[in-house]
Parts: sequence; C-alpha cells; structure tokens
Amino acid sequence: MAQIQEGGAKPMPELVPKTPNSIRVPPGPFSQVLGTTAMSSSAPQPESAPEPGANLGSGVLAPQAKAIAESAPNLGSGEPAVDYRLVLESSLDGYLRVSTAGVVLDANAAYCRSSGYSHQELVGMPMSQLAALPVAAEANTERIQRLGSDQYEEVHRRKSGSFWDVEVSAVHLASPSGEVYVFLRDITETKRRAAAWVEKDRHFAALVSATPVGVFETDAEGGCVFVNERWSAITGLTFEAAAGQGWVQALLPEDRARVATEWAASVAENRPFKLEYRFGGAGGSVVWVLGQSEKVTSATGQTTGFIGAITDITSQKAMEDQVRQLAFQDPLTQLPNRRLLYDRLKQSLSASQRSGRFGALMFLDLDNFKTLNDAHGHVVGDLLLADTAKRLASCVQGVDTVARFGGDEFVVLLSELDADLGEARLNAQVVAETIRQSLVKPYQLVVNRDGQLNVAIEHQCSASIGVVLFSQADSSPDDVLKWADVAMYQAKKAGRNTIHFHAF
Repeated sequence: MAQIQEGGAKPMPELVPKTPNSIRVPPGPFSQVLGTTAMSSSAPQPESAPEPGANLGSGVLAPQAKAIAESAPNLGSGEPAVDYRLVLESSLDGYLRVSTAGVVLDANAAYCRSSGYSHQELVGMPMSQLAALPVAAEANTERIQRLGSDQYEEVHRRKSGSFWDVEVSAVHLASPSGEVYVFLRDITETKRRAAAWVEKDRHFAALVSATPVGVFETDAEGGCVFVNERWSAITGLTFEAAAGQGWVQALLPEDRARVATEWAASVAENRPFKLEYRFGGAGGSVVWVLGQSEKVTSATGQTTGFIGAITDITSQKAMEDQVRQLAFQDPLTQLPNRRLLYDRLKQSLSASQRSGRFGALMFLDLDNFKTLNDAHGHVVGDLLLADTAKRLASCVQGVDTVARFGGDEFVVLLSELDADLGEARLNAQVVAETIRQSLVKPYQLVVNRDGQLNVAIEHQCSASIGVVLFSQADSSPDDVLKWADVAMYQAKKAGRNTIHFHAF
C-alpha cells in the first residue's frame, strides 16, 4: 500500500495486474470433474463510498473484517479490547493494522509466521515492501480508502525472498485516524493444487486427443457430453450429432436394446460396461466397435456420469467372418461345406424327433463331370460347379440346405416334410425331380482367357440322385449320409440321370 499525500492523491490504476499465479481453469470436458478455480484482480468499483465492511460480501475472512469494523471506535482510539486481541493472536489467518500512509502499525502472530518477519520488524514497514508487486499494492490501498472495504487476492514477499499467495479482506475506517484493518489468508497451497489440476487437465486433454481409441463421456442418464476426434472419426458422428441421446439413435436399430440392457446391467451390478455393437455409417455402411466404460462418482458416492472408449473392430469382424466362411463354407460355390452340413443334419434329426415329421437327404453326383474337366480344364469345371450350386439353390426353400460335399458331389437337406411316410416320400420325389430337370439343361460356360476374347462353351450333363427319408427312428447323421450315398450309387447303376430312394 502506497503512502497518500495530503492535498490530492496520485492517480492509480483501477485494476490489479495479474500475478504469475493468477490462473483460471479453462472450461472443457473435464472441468466439471476437476472444478473451476478463478483468480483475478478486482474489477473497477463504483465511486460512492459505502459503509465500512459493506463490500466484503461473504468471503472466508469477511466476518472477521466486519467485526473489526463494527468495533472501530474502540480500535481506532487506542489498543484493541482484550477479547479482540486474544482473537487476533489465536487466529490462523494473518492480521495487519495499517496507517493511511501505508505503514504497518500492528501484526498478529499468524502473519509473522507466514511472512518470516518478527512483530518488531513488521511495525513501521511500508506495505509496498511486503507486496510482490508494489504498484499493485498502491492500487489496492487507493481502492480500499476510496471504497471503504474490499476483497481481493495478491502476492506477498517473505523475509526469505520467496512469495506466498494471500486472500485479503480489508476495511478502511472513516475516522480521523483512518486506519486500515487487513486480514490475510495464506492460499499458496490452494493455488498450487489448482495449478496442478490445470496442468493435469491439460495433460489429460492432450492424451485424449492423441489416443488411437475413441473417448466419450456421458451424464448419469447416458446422455453424451463429450467425444474426442477419434470417436467422431470412428462413428462418423460430430459431437453435435452425438450429444444427448444422439449417439444411441446412431446405433443399428437391432443393437439398441442390447446396448441399453447391458448398460443397465453394468450399473445395477456395479461393474464396467463392455460390449460389441454397431453404428450405422453413411451410405448404409456398418461400423463395429468394442465399447467399454466406467462410472464416475462424486465424493459422496453419487454417480455423476460415465467415461469410456470405443475401439474400431470392423476389420477384425470382417476377418472373423472370413474365417467362419473358410471353416463352414465352400469357397468356390459359397455353399455350406461338409462340416456345416453335418451340424445342420444333426439339428434336422432332432427337429424330426420332436415333431414326428420326416426329413429327407439327397446325395447328388454329376454324371460325366470328369469328361468336361479333361477336355477344357479345371477352370471350366469350376464354372460348371458354381452354376450347379445356383440351380440347386433355386429348387429348394430357404429353410432347406444345399451343400457341396466335395468334388462334383452335392447334398440337399429337406426338413419337416410330413408326418405320413407316403406324403413325405411324395414331397421329396417332387423336389428331386425338379432338381434333376434343372441340372439336365445345357450350361453356357464363358471362359475369359488371357489375351483372347471370351470363349463360350456349351455343356450338358445330368445328375444321379440318391434319396433317404429319416425320422426319429434313425440312428445318426453318419447313417443317413451313408444310406443316401448308397442310394446315389444305385441311381448310377440304373443308368444315371435318375432318382433312387433308399429302401429300409
């Protein structure tokens, strides 16, 4: 605080310059978790001078300052009353009594401990010597005397030369002595922790921005409140589109119930959320993600929201589908292979046992297929097999199975025909005849040879078909396949291009 000469005060700046420790936590996705610490200089005040203590508001030191102000007649005329002296000396907050000239008249033990000066050293010392920024101290002095009271933050210098941050509540008495009563609370550690949170928030924001996974945050109801750039890149959604329940609407409709159910279960069971689900992308594309999240709780244990991450697993899912196709589908015809056929045959046998209806299995072998391979090569033979697969699929219903058993052998599985053996046999006979007539039609096989025009090869072949009916009395899938295979060879012996039923 600067000395003010009689006959007019030297004009002083209205605002307190920011010190190196004046920091404000910037708003951001994590500010609601970390809190916002605002430290700034006082704004310009009205010119009118209110009653002492009127501007102190509800700060932590305001009650002490107001009490001193109310007892101003006693304090300004001499030594403080004994009870106030005891209060001041036992206080954990610092206290200074300062003259209108800006000189310290009195100090309590708390300020002596914090500053490192003795009481004797402090008495008679200019306030500008205690402040880290003398200009700021002068501005504060002028403002307090003009307004009658004020609250602000500033930095003081210890005897050792180090700095400490203080929160100040000051009252100026409108009396002949005009002394200023100043209460100071050491907030150095508070500001250090606030700065640490700011730095931690900055580090975390940089980490979230650089991470290769999509990071998101929701409120307690699951409404989206933050996503990072990677999350938007994965899902194709901007934050504006994802905000609130927008991210839920972007899920594939068939996955929304699954996500909601698992989310609710994870909350009820107090465990992390983890689930694979899909977002609908632009143009009908689908993005598979692995979503994981943990709840965020308050100091009282109340759930305030959730924070989590998503990983793009679309390529992984495509690879899994490819592996599944290699394991259960024939790569040439895209039909189920022998392994998948065996599994479906077991299911069909179980269904027949439950319903009492017959099923049928047809074993087909293409006649004279080897002749085509020998004459035109395996490329042409593969074209014939792929065309045969399409013709077979067109002859059956969606619930039935057409599979490639190997080489030029195919299997057709018909389920739930009829409970009457005669009717079931008739149904199977109709389907087998439809297949036989479809396969006997000529094939137009177009071959694309390197450096040559496309070559069209016409070929006609037939199929020998063995059929077996099965029900709950049959033994196993292996038995059914064996009986159908035997029936197929009987059809070949009968002259090929024929249908033969296995006789029990």
